[in-house]
Amino acid sequence: MTLRAAAVLVVLTDTPHGPAALITERAPDLTHYPGQLVFPGGAADAGDQNAVATALREACEETGLDSGSVHILGRLPAIALPESGFLLTPVLAWSAKPLFTGTLNMAEVTRLITLPLSPGEGIKQWTAEPASETGISANDRAAAPGAISQTILELLRGMLLGTGETRISED
Repeated sequence: MTLRAAAVLVVLTDTPHGPAALITERAPDLTHYPGQLVFPGGAADAGDQNAVATALREACEETGLDSGSVHILGRLPAIALPESGFLLTPVLAWSAKPLFTGTLNMAEVTRLITLPLSPGEGIKQWTAEPASETGISANDRAAAPGAISQTILELLRGMLLGTGETRISED
């Protein structure tokens, strides 16, 4: 079986609660992964030069992210997803202050979340806006990360907080 190339953009930022990742909550009416927390991304297009181009394009389309506001750090190991037919490459990026010049694609994404990586912060504690200084909203509901997103989050926790094994490759 030949797997089709796909990529997600894993944007790290800093918050008053420590390091965090930007993650999206998928629309509840989607066929695949409805309502789950996932990193922005998708299938490679013919015009994409590499996984970085795919991840940046998809993040811009889904969240309105200005690609100039992030610094690409490298790629995490690719993850084979035979059930969906994709080989997914997580692209790791950093931004002190991500800029969003477009709007959320509400057909795919219901909201963008800054998810703290510190174990004590927990999955229920996030803010509704990237790098928000306002703290935790009382309206947040408990969405769950998808299996692949959870794997990436655990790898990030290992890299940033010193727990577990980590591997990263340069572009």
